[in-house]
Amino acid sequence: MLLTYVPDAQDGWRYALDGLRDGFERMVAARPAVADLVGPERQGALPDNLYERLGALVGAIELLGQRTGEMHNRLAQAPGDMAPEPFTSFYQRSLYQYGRNLAGQSMLLLKQRLPDLPSELQSLGQRLWNGQAAILAAFEPLLSRKINALRIRCHGDYHLGQVLYTGKDFVILDFEGEPARPLGERRMKRSPLRDVAGLLQSLHYAAQTALHQAIKGGIVPSPEIGRAYAEWASQWLGAIFWRSYVATAGSGLPASPLDTQILLEGYLIEKTLYELAYELNNRPTWVGIPLQRLEQALQRPLSAALGTLTHP
Repeated sequence: MLLTYVPDAQDGWRYALDGLRDGFERMVAARPAVADLVGPERQGALPDNLYERLGALVGAIELLGQRTGEMHNRLAQAPGDMAPEPFTSFYQRSLYQYGRNLAGQSMLLLKQRLPDLPSELQSLGQRLWNGQAAILAAFEPLLSRKINALRIRCHGDYHLGQVLYTGKDFVILDFEGEPARPLGERRMKRSPLRDVAGLLQSLHYAAQTALHQAIKGGIVPSPEIGRAYAEWASQWLGAIFWRSYVATAGSGLPASPLDTQILLEGYLIEKTLYELAYELNNRPTWVGIPLQRLEQALQRPLSAALGTLTHP
């Protein structure tokens, strides 16, 4: 198999970490008050100091949103067996049932591993275990209405580690889907919002990882201030990616903002539950990221951090 060689490129994960680390340093130097770090949910327009604080990363993530939309547009034009198909009530029920099954499995694993977690995470894990009914209920909107959207062949395992940044553009890699899933499942047609949720989740992970590195390196003055910086940065980068994506994406988007919110929220929670099980099994020191993300989901929709879910 012959693959294209991309010279002088770094993966999007490393590029985002470097950009966020530099951004944290600039924010520490500027010393903004935590109360002044307003996210997209409360402020529609981009902050005047966004580029000053996050630098070239802002433009890169905007470009990545455009390239992601273009990727989905091309996949939506595929002929024959890869041609798009409409959502059906049966498919909506399968999404609902899959999410609830994943929630049950992940929460059971959490309960089993709870004694092995660091003490500061045990109480959070216990609260989530006690509130798992709310997590299960988060998938109920998938059955509340007929969703008018298309299913297409998607990337299937989309995150910052699956793109290369050349300094001028992005190259998207690895279209085989999640290697741990059966081939038949990887070939299923899905809403492109599942890829979008994966990338948004990856931006959140990058911000939390960069925060951990900044705390370890003594860059941020306190974990509390650092968490505020990281949340602000990940929300605005997610909003920038989303706005660029919807300005580019075509018929793969649902017909209404409400359908978009229902699907995107379901996929974000599904991705978080998947990551919780993965971290519990493979990287216990990272388990705080999906645990805290789940707690956020119980307080308000994760998709709310993007601001208004506008359509083109």
